Amino acid sequence: MRPFLLLLALSVVARAGLHFEPAALDLGTLSTDSPLQSEVWLFNTAEEEFLLRLLPASEDVLVEDGFFSLAAGESLLVQVGFQPTQNTLRQSALLAEGAEGAALLSLQATGDYPGSLWDDSQGLDGEELVEALQAAAGPHTELSYTNARTHMFSTIDNVDGWVEGVYTGFMLQTSGIPDHTVMNTEHTWPQSLFDGSTPRSDLHHLYPTASTVNSARGNLPFGVVVDADNGWPQGGSSRGEDSQGVTVFEPRDEHKGDAARSLFYVALVYDNPYDFLDYQEATLREWSLQDPVDEQEAARNSAIENVQGNRNPFVDHPGLLERIGSLAGNPEPPNTASLALYPDTLDLGEEVWHEECAGSFVIHNSGTSVVSLWSLEADPPLLELGELPSTLEPGEAAAVSFALSETAPFEENEIDISFRSTAGTYHLPFRATLVWVSVDEASARPEGLQLLGAHPNPFNPRTRVLFQLERAGLLQAAVYDLAGRMVEDWPVTRYAAGRHSLEWHAGGAPSGVYLMHLRTEDRHVTQRLLLLK
Repeated sequence: MRPFLLLLALSVVARAGLHFEPAALDLGTLSTDSPLQSEVWLFNTAEEEFLLRLLPASEDVLVEDGFFSLAAGESLLVQVGFQPTQNTLRQSALLAEGAEGAALLSLQATGDYPGSLWDDSQGLDGEELVEALQAAAGPHTELSYTNARTHMFSTIDNVDGWVEGVYTGFMLQTSGIPDHTVMNTEHTWPQSLFDGSTPRSDLHHLYPTASTVNSARGNLPFGVVVDADNGWPQGGSSRGEDSQGVTVFEPRDEHKGDAARSLFYVALVYDNPYDFLDYQEATLREWSLQDPVDEQEAARNSAIENVQGNRNPFVDHPGLLERIGSLAGNPEPPNTASLALYPDTLDLGEEVWHEECAGSFVIHNSGTSVVSLWSLEADPPLLELGELPSTLEPGEAAAVSFALSETAPFEENEIDISFRSTAGTYHLPFRATLVWVSVDEASARPEGLQLLGAHPNPFNPRTRVLFQLERAGLLQAAVYDLAGRMVEDWPVTRYAAGRHSLEWHAGGAPSGVYLMHLRTEDRHVTQRLLLLK
């Protein structure tokens, strides 16, 4: 029988060595209209190359994502931007993810809306946010209906003497209120569905419209037409029944978001007259995302402010809707409990070394409520798992370490990592193969002295360099800077065969890259070290 040498096949992300430096950024208060750019280092202190991707956990994180390779012992300078989308505390993460684990960069900042109009909405949601927005958006100059239409047709929606109907693109040349049988004023919130004169002349929901189309829309709610009436669609808009059999009007795509934000404004300022928003709110929220605010809509908001003295907050900051559960019902945002795992499967493949048997996966709270976590387990119990955070705030992420146990059998190991949480029970499949390697195969390995890595690396101020001797012998060790100057050395020492380590305390050395040289009678190896103070 051929003799065999037993070796553990796992490079579990030699990824104990894959990490960001720094690991967290608290960027203070940032304006929501301009991102802050930062630089972080991503280090691969493993002994093999990895295929990775940079993955932002939310839209607040700005990075050039995609797949890339990071060679063994190499580092990458990453440009990462953070731009809060709301005037609240925002937590998020940037991940360097591969099949064998993930590195985590935690980011947070408090968003601040530019200007002062919406300052009282800072950090609020639900009923408190609604009340703050009503106080800021509600008070305005009440125009006469004639005055409002004059402004709309002559300046606000007049471009070089031409006015465009919002539903079909019908163009009319005019310098003032036109013939009402040709083009007239669309009340996005039908004027038959509110009391009093104020909403009738509020420009935030008035638009020029071809008269025939205006009549066809009437006081219908908006919706998605699945069975169009005869003669429709026209100019991209349609009228007919939706999936529930209700007759609705569907604007052309380029006006859907504008119409939605106009109705949200009326519901906010005038308390949802006649409950008109109720049936259509869910559809309108989708339209607001599908048709985001463009330059023309933003300019119209400012032009209306110049005339009647107020702005539509949902044009200035469409994301406010995320913090309001409903403008037609309960304004408190729903508490959604949801977690995401990175990677969603750990597949470590097959290796012939066991020195780097650690890695990490990341748990990200992608919901809107605080999540409690407990009961982290491996089945079968062949993994040593790090601590699970007790809670995660919305947007917060945490890395959890793992290491394969020495009791794992020498075969393909399939292990289920699971934990329970208030968001449910989550499972992370883990796979790694431990192999037998014959003496003949093992003889291809470098004889004598072998480096097993440095832990931690980068470090401050101590690190430990691991090495292995195939046979007993003398070893000399020293640390040099990049200019070749020796900064530390150890007495020549005789070591037995097996694994050993040397600790370097770099308390007096400045930050930088250093080289530890280890030498035996027949072999010389070098370990690159990064000191960060």
